[in-house]
Amino acid sequence: MGIGVFQSLKQIRVIFVPEGGNTASEKAGVLTICDSAKMDWMDNIYEGDTQRFLQLKILYHDPSPEGQNEKGFITMLGWAPPGWTDDRLIHHPIFEEAYTLTGHMDYNFGRFTPGTYFFRPAKVKHGHFTAGEEMGTSWIFRLDGALINWVTLNSDVIVKGDAVNYDPETQAPLMAGIPVRSKSTGPWDLDGQ
Repeated sequence: MGIGVFQSLKQIRVIFVPEGGNTASEKAGVLTICDSAKMDWMDNIYEGDTQRFLQLKILYHDPSPEGQNEKGFITMLGWAPPGWTDDRLIHHPIFEEAYTLTGHMDYNFGRFTPGTYFFRPAKVKHGHFTAGEEMGTSWIFRLDGALINWVTLNSDVIVKGDAVNYDPETQAPLMAGIPVRSKSTGPWDLDGQ
């Protein structure tokens, strides 16, 4: 009886768990284990300007098919070197979530310190990043599609600015308002809003 139940559950699992869940693939899921301490940091693959100094370790990647950015996902470690800054505002067509592991970073919604978690819905502008001088900052990130950084320069208010590499009619950022913040992040001077 126990074996039959196990076999039934195994069959359900193979049907239920595609490669990634929010996936580009119809293949059955595969257990992935990696020792990130043995992995080399790689240059940021998402942007070639001020964010080129960020370093990444890709832990799992279910790539988005061409033209279907909302499918697939990626989980990765990210590291910003000490004193790294980027004063632009950015938004993405996908959600992004992260948990801070080491160091600290200030940005328009507060300060990341070890243990800080965020979930940011698609199209919410964020930026004005400054990594801590002592050790930089590291996180574990998860995104639900291919990361595209849409950049706004000369931003006056969260909904105004010059669209640099996105269509402001179809890819405009959403009004985030004042985000839900933990009191532990300290007061917010509304920078970036």
